[in-house]
Amino acid sequence: MSDNLDNPKRGINKKQVARKAFVITGFLLLPVVLNYLSPYLIIAGAAQAILNGSAIVFLIFFLSSLVIGRYWCGWMCPGGGFGEICTSVQPKPAKDGWLNAIKYIFVFIPWMTVILIFLVMAGGYSSVDFFWNPGKVPGDPIQIISVVEPYSYIVYYSVVGGIFILNLAAGKRAFCHYGCWMAPFLTLGTKIKNVLKYPSYHIEADTSLCKHCKKCNDACQMSLDVERIVNEKQFVDSVECIMCGSCVAACPTGTLKTTWRWHLKKEEEPGADIVRE
Repeated sequence: MSDNLDNPKRGINKKQVARKAFVITGFLLLPVVLNYLSPYLIIAGAAQAILNGSAIVFLIFFLSSLVIGRYWCGWMCPGGGFGEICTSVQPKPAKDGWLNAIKYIFVFIPWMTVILIFLVMAGGYSSVDFFWNPGKVPGDPIQIISVVEPYSYIVYYSVVGGIFILNLAAGKRAFCHYGCWMAPFLTLGTKIKNVLKYPSYHIEADTSLCKHCKKCNDACQMSLDVERIVNEKQFVDSVECIMCGSCVAACPTGTLKTTWRWHLKKEEEPGADIVRE
């Protein structure tokens, strides 16, 4: 394999073009799907003992992440799509590490606590209505669209504006790191599959091919230190990985690949070679 890490013949990665088209389309569909990703409507539904669309979608997120990790975030999420648009304005990497805990401590845990309180007060779920929302008009098909009434535009632009400000202030896809209420459902499932290592979608590395050029780091949409992680773990062992495949596409030596099966090599214990001799 050539040592030329800047091969001009690599060309445009069609898979990444398709991914960006999908995830930006997801953002364009946000006025339609906002209610089904709403952190408020799941609370309102719990208060009335109704299992509504957002609760069902969040459950699907968790179950899917047990198999494909945070694929939703990299390929379909409206917030993620807008985040990648924001990257053209603010391309600096967001800080990884302990700051990721913000979305758990200040967003997810308080939010889930409120949901559980209302659900207990309501005596648990007693009905299921995927399209339910407090302002729904029975029999009106237009109500399945989220942004219809004037007040819903205020909600829509508040969400979009919040994502934009956070991304602008803290770096690319900063909202995904620090503010997303959906991410914990996906990070939990990702952590489980990474620990148990049953067949599931992930990114592995043949570290013998790595030239340490760090092009994977530059390409990573979540600002992860991919080069360090894969050389230590042989796979992208981070719940912040959104399975976008940008690092795989950027790697000039074929070190990285997406796979369903695990091919990790067992590390030899110190002194094993002496014992063999």
